[in-house]
Amino acid sequence: MSGAEVSVWRYLIGSVCLLLVSVSLKGSRDLITPL
Repeated sequence: MSGAEVSVWRYLIGSVCLLLVSVSLKGSRDLITPL
């Protein structure tokens, strides 16, 4: 894997983690409002 691919995967995984954390903290299933 090249450096670019690693950074892309880290960005995607980080985005998913942030979404899951924000949803769990708000206690709602609305994925559009936090964005």
